[in-house]
Amino acid sequence: MRALYEDAGSPSYQSLVAAGLSSRRHVRLKKTSLHEWINGVTVPADPIRFAFLVERLTTLAVRNPRRRPPAPLEPLRRAAVEERRRSRGRPATGPSKVLGEPPSAPSAPSAPTSLADWANYGGAPGPPRQLLPDIHGFVGREMQLLALETLLCRDDRGARIVVVAGTAGVGKTALVTHLAHRIRGHFPDGQLFVNLRGYDSRPVLDHGTVLDRFLRVLGVPEPRIPDDPEERADLYRTLLADKRMLVVLDNASDAEQVRTLLPSGPGCRSLVTTRARLTSLGAREGAHRHTLERLDATEAAHLIHAATARHRHHDDPDQVAELTRLCARLPLALRIAAERAAARPWMPLHELIADLREASTLWETLTTEDTDDDTVRTVLTWSYRSLPSPAGRAFRLLGLLPPPGFDATTAASLIDEPLQRARAVLDALVGAHLLEQTAPDWFQFHDLLRAYAADRARHVETAEAIAAALARLAVTTVTLPRETTTFVGRGPELAWLDELALNTCRAPATTVVLINGMAGSGKSTLAIHAAHGAAALFPDTRLWINLRGRTADREPLSPGEALEHLLRALGVPSHAIPEHVEERAFLYRARLAGTRTLIVLDDALDEGQVRHLLPDSPGCLTLVTSRTILRPSDGAHMLLLEVPSPDDAANLLITYAGRAGTVESTDPAVREVVDLCGQLPLALCLAAGFLRNGGVETFADLAAGLLAARLRLD
Repeated sequence: MRALYEDAGSPSYQSLVAAGLSSRRHVRLKKTSLHEWINGVTVPADPIRFAFLVERLTTLAVRNPRRRPPAPLEPLRRAAVEERRRSRGRPATGPSKVLGEPPSAPSAPSAPTSLADWANYGGAPGPPRQLLPDIHGFVGREMQLLALETLLCRDDRGARIVVVAGTAGVGKTALVTHLAHRIRGHFPDGQLFVNLRGYDSRPVLDHGTVLDRFLRVLGVPEPRIPDDPEERADLYRTLLADKRMLVVLDNASDAEQVRTLLPSGPGCRSLVTTRARLTSLGAREGAHRHTLERLDATEAAHLIHAATARHRHHDDPDQVAELTRLCARLPLALRIAAERAAARPWMPLHELIADLREASTLWETLTTEDTDDDTVRTVLTWSYRSLPSPAGRAFRLLGLLPPPGFDATTAASLIDEPLQRARAVLDALVGAHLLEQTAPDWFQFHDLLRAYAADRARHVETAEAIAAALARLAVTTVTLPRETTTFVGRGPELAWLDELALNTCRAPATTVVLINGMAGSGKSTLAIHAAHGAAALFPDTRLWINLRGRTADREPLSPGEALEHLLRALGVPSHAIPEHVEERAFLYRARLAGTRTLIVLDDALDEGQVRHLLPDSPGCLTLVTSRTILRPSDGAHMLLLEVPSPDDAANLLITYAGRAGTVESTDPAVREVVDLCGQLPLALCLAAGFLRNGGVETFADLAAGLLAARLRLD
C-alpha cells in the first residue's frame, strides 16, 4: 500500500476523501483510517472502501509520469480481486496474504472482463436522466414540435439523427429541451445531454472528454475508461447498442465534434443543435436538418403576455407588437425584455420601447441583471467570432446598409470583392445563420443582427474604411432592385419616360414623375424597368427606396426614416445624420447638389411622405409610384397607369407562364384568363405561376378554375 501510495504521487488524504464522496458509489473515507491503512498500522475491514482506495491510487499511479516500475502493484491487484470474489461467495484461487477473511458486507459489482460484457454491465445506479429542466412557460412552435416528434418516434422508420439549426437566440435549446421532455417516455433506457460549448466563452468540449463523461454516467468505473478516444467511442457504442436512449448534443460547432458521439443502436435517437449547417452529417450519416425560424408576430406577442401576465395588465397591443418587432421576434430577446417589463410593473411599456430604439441603450436593455453570459449581445458575439476574417468584415460592413435588404451586387460593391467571391462570403454568412436569404439573390438581416453588425463596424472599422465602402455604393445601382426579365408591353409609357430622362440631361432640370395607378397595375415594375433603361444617363447616383405606403405587415416609413436610409446610402455615417427632419432634408439635398441622380420613391402613401425626399438640383430625375393621386409640386409630370391592353395582357400572361412561342395571344383560353384577371399584371403573374408550377396543365384548365372561384365569391 505504501509503494502504491508513493507511485500515485502521495496525494493528500483530503483529496482521497473528496474523491470518495464524489464517486458514483459515494464512498465515505476517514483521514485517520487512510493513514493507518497506507502505513500498515491496521488492515481494512470494509472491502468496498478498500477496493475504491486501490482503484483510485492505481489510476493516479498510472497517470504519474514519475512512478516506479509497476511490479509491486501486481500482487496487491491480485489480492483485491481475490477479496472481491470471496465477498460475492465465489471460491478464491488461493489464500489472500493481504486482506485476511472478508466480513459479511456487500461488495461492489464486479467489472466486466471483455468489451462485449460491458453492454450488460449493471454498475450504473439507474438509467441516466440528464435533460435540462423543462422550459417554464414555453409557447408556440407547436407545428415544429409535432413534426420533430413524428420524425423521432416512428420506431425503426424514424430519423435517427435530427439537427436543429438556427441563428443565435432563436430558441434551439429551449425547443429541443421541451421536445425531449415530451418524448422521453419513448426512451426508457435514459437520456444523455451535453453542452458542447461550440459557441461559448468556455473552451469547446472535445469528443474524448464528452465520452469520458458519458461512460461515467453509464456506470463504467474510472480505471476502466480507456485512454484512447477511439476505444472510448467503441465502448460507448457497445453500451448503447441494444438500448433505447435519447442523446441530446447541444451547441455543436461542427460535424466532427458530433460524429463520434452518435450512437449506432437502432433504438437510439440523437438531437443536435447548432448555428452552422452541418451538411456533412446529412450526407454521411443521413441526418435530418430542421431550420428553426424566428417566432411569428402572434407567437411573439403570446410569449410577452405569458411572461408578464402575473405582473402587468392592460398593456397596449400596439406597443406589445412594437416591442416584439424591436426584439426581432427572437425568443431570447423577447424573454429578457418581458422579464424587464415584469420586474417593473409600473414602468410604461413605451419607456422600454424607447430604450430598445436607442442604439446607446439597446444592448443594456437586452441584458439580464444577474449575468451577461446568456444575453442577446453575448450569443451574437460568439456567432460572430466563429466567422473567418473575410466573412467577419463583410458582416460588419453589410450592417451599414438600410433595410429591407440587398442583393449580391450590392454586397460585392460594399465589400469591394468580385461578384463570385461576394456570393461565397454571403453563403458563409447564411450558413452561420447570421444572414437570411429570403429569395434568389436577395438577403437581409433581422433588426437586432443589423444593429449588432453596425455596432461592430463602428468599433472595428476605421471611419475612412466605412466612408470608402459607402462611397462605392453611391456610384453603382446597388439600391435599385434587379430588372425583371419578363417585362412585357407598356411601350408608350416607357417611350414617354425615356424622353423625360433625356430632356432632364439635355437641359439640366429637376424632373419629378408621379406614376399613379390601382393596386396590381404594375407601377413599381414599370418604374424599376424605366430606371434601369435610363441608368446610363445618371452615372453619379441611382437610389431606390420602398416607402411602404400600403404594406400590410409594416408601418409606412416616416420622412425622417426614409431620409436616414437615403443619407446612409449616400455615405453619411450614422453619427453624422441630424436629428430633425428639416436638417436631414437639407443635408440630403446638399449631398445631391451638382450630381446627375436618378431616384425611385416606391409605394408612396401621400404628398407629405415624399415632399422632403425630392432633390432640387438640375440633372435629377425622381420617379414616384403610388396608389393615390399625388400632387406634391406644380411642375411634376403625371402618369396615370391604366391596365394593359388585352393584347399586352395576353402576351404578359404567356411570358409569365413560360409558354412563349407555344401559345398564341389570340387563343380563346388565354383571353378568358386575361378577362377573369381583369388584365391586372399582378393577377396575371399569380395565375401564370399556378400554371407554371403544375397546379393545372393548360390555360383552359386555369380559366375553368378561375371561373369556379369567381362563382364561389359571387
